[in-house]
Amino acid sequence: MTRAAFYVDGFNLYHSLLTHPHAAARRWLDVHAPCKSFLKKTEILEKVTHFTAFATWAPEKVARHQRYVRVPGF
Repeated sequence: MTRAAFYVDGFNLYHSLLTHPHAAARRWLDVHAPCKSFLKKTEILEKVTHFTAFATWAPEKVARHQRYVRVPGF
């Protein structure tokens, strides 16, 4: 089996979900699920690494975003 790793751009993911018409339903997205959907039958998901930046110019957004990345399993 071939191992696969994904690197998730959390800043763009988080902020794009905020502007999505169904944002409330998608905000707590299981990041591993869409990554698994890209795998071939001969691949296994080794790890998902999430990295992000915070919009330091908007403190209220930073607080919400920090809560989001502290969710267990993310």
